[in-house]
Amino acid sequence: MNPDSKRKFQLIIGFGIFAFAVAVSYFSVSEVENPQRDIYLVIDVSGSMVDQSKITFAKNAASEFVNSFQLDQSSGYRIGLISFESRVNTLAKLTDDPSGLKDAISRLRAEGDTAMGNAIGRADNLLSQETRPDVRKTVLLLTDGMSNEGIHPITAAQNAKRNGITIFTVGYGTDADISTLNQIATMTGGKSYKALSGQDLVTTFANIADVMISPVAHYGSRTLILVAIPILLFIPVIERGLSTMIQKAEETILEKRGTPRPTCSNCGFRNRKASKFCGKCGRSMKGRI
Repeated sequence: MNPDSKRKFQLIIGFGIFAFAVAVSYFSVSEVENPQRDIYLVIDVSGSMVDQSKITFAKNAASEFVNSFQLDQSSGYRIGLISFESRVNTLAKLTDDPSGLKDAISRLRAEGDTAMGNAIGRADNLLSQETRPDVRKTVLLLTDGMSNEGIHPITAAQNAKRNGITIFTVGYGTDADISTLNQIATMTGGKSYKALSGQDLVTTFANIADVMISPVAHYGSRTLILVAIPILLFIPVIERGLSTMIQKAEETILEKRGTPRPTCSNCGFRNRKASKFCGKCGRSMKGRI
């Protein structure tokens, strides 16, 4: 898509949002979303996460998620890390220091069963104890299976809801308990996602970060809607969607022309042109041909 076409597409989206916002403004009350969040990454590290390099992709996705927030003391965000299998481990409490957090992510190892409910309960307790006043409490839960040990995840989610915690869930692979994950997200005001492959998981975590960083605010004043239009035109989710469409179109053209795709030097897998990580082994594609 050339720059002119891209701009026209953005204008169409913007005017559509503007028309909708004007209509809604007559019936809405003034409400401004608080952008600050305290977030716990709750990662399944049960034995099944070893299969097909799942744990490698989970670490890649979590690291990219942390990068999206550009953590520092002025960012307004803090992120912590909990892993769970038969046991639940708090690997990093809420912090705005990305280096220590990513170091904890790199140490994730897969073994044991799946105590999902206990992990939600741990995040609930820590957020209730550590969260700053007037900051949104959030959990991002990743699992590739179903809970088979400890308290039931729905019971834990009900407790989290009472404490004002929003839970986003991601079902990884084909064996994740999507029904339970959907219930958890719905009852707590979050959203449920499904990632079938490792590369899907990295993209899904990035999309969730976009949602957390750029919530859409509704204003009762029509004047404030006019101020919001330039922001809405450049919502990261729109930009990411355009980039994905362009990438797929480029890959189709290259394949028709016989242009080779980048090959991972570790396992020899042929990846998509813009892949950050190998789709088979999860290694970084930087510097690899």
